[in-house]
Amino acid sequence: MNALRRSLLRIVNLGVGDIHPSEARRIRIINAVAAIAIAVNLAFIIMQSIAIAFGGLAASEMSAVIAANLISTAVAIAVPLVNRAGHFDLAMWMLFAGALGNTVLAAVFLGGDVHGEMFLLVLPAFAVLITRPADRRTQLIFMSAIVVAFTAVTTADISSPPGLLDSPLRPWLLLAASAMVVLFIGAISLYFRDIVDNAEAQLQAEKRLSEELLLNILPQQTADRLKAGETVIADRADKVSVLFADLVDSTPMSESLSPTRLVELLNSIFTPFDDLADELGVEKVKTMGDAYMVVAGLPAPREDHLEAIAEMALRMREELARHVFPEVGRLQMRFGIDTGPVVAGVIGKRKFSYDLWGNTVVTAARMESHGVAGRIQVTDGVRMALGNRYAFEARGSIEVKGIGSMSTWFLERRQTR
Repeated sequence: MNALRRSLLRIVNLGVGDIHPSEARRIRIINAVAAIAIAVNLAFIIMQSIAIAFGGLAASEMSAVIAANLISTAVAIAVPLVNRAGHFDLAMWMLFAGALGNTVLAAVFLGGDVHGEMFLLVLPAFAVLITRPADRRTQLIFMSAIVVAFTAVTTADISSPPGLLDSPLRPWLLLAASAMVVLFIGAISLYFRDIVDNAEAQLQAEKRLSEELLLNILPQQTADRLKAGETVIADRADKVSVLFADLVDSTPMSESLSPTRLVELLNSIFTPFDDLADELGVEKVKTMGDAYMVVAGLPAPREDHLEAIAEMALRMREELARHVFPEVGRLQMRFGIDTGPVVAGVIGKRKFSYDLWGNTVVTAARMESHGVAGRIQVTDGVRMALGNRYAFEARGSIEVKGIGSMSTWFLERRQTR
């Protein structure tokens, strides 16, 4: 069974190479329909041969139909080979011409008493399946040919062969022919449904991938608003905390390492930071080279935003201390924290980014840039808000660029109770 399935798949995929997925699906449909047509025609030939062998019909009466089935089988066999040669349109026309010609000859042979022209009603769906969705011209030609053939056969006064009308096998032949048509339609429908299901599965997979990529850029709520059609996303939040962290002496490191090794090293540091952000429920805003920015209290407000950002800084420092690299040894970061109001929003239409603005953001960045390696520098407001839940070391007043003299502190650890 598996061997048969593999053989069928090889036939179905003949001619499918590096082409557009929609065209590849059409080629597979044409090859699949050709394979089904081969099976149906061979079944008809066997059925007709049995009728002759049992004396139900004369060989002279069946010879034309058997010849038509043999020609149609040969055409169907040639279709995948023509597709493999890259002549996709020729294969489509061959398949349609063979199916239409064979059906018309069968209807003419069966005659008006049997109403064999009804089998022509199968062809419109078949014609739609094998044409390109936007190829209205070819679809119109195929439909017109079917209408002309159906009209010609139904209006012509064609008598059924006496041997067929008188044969005791006639009901069984008609039943078998009808069953083969139903099986043909069913097989095409099942294959087409399989293609649709696969296409939907791929579409869902692409949608999930797109959403995952979007969530790597934007917070969940912001991404939902963007997908809902909002064009300007900007919010003010009065109670948030911002953390900046930056690797110390990164410029010499970047010059001494290969680009690949540098990215691997940074990724081995920042990936655990991302996991910490998820664990603590804070929002990573972005990385800027070897700098890392996090906010708590956005996009959803939370009362413990400052405590969450303090925990994030302490845990990041602990995580970094576990990393020792053969080329550069143990790395350190400067950390800076401030708390207060910010404005948050999405900037740009292409390669857009989620960002923060305001004095709180500037001050947190200055706390980091004016900081000390391995230390978490915070403003006096942060120390007062955290109170005695954390231990601090006073740094005293420092001159901060663009702000002036500030009293700052180093966050040491959470106080034990």
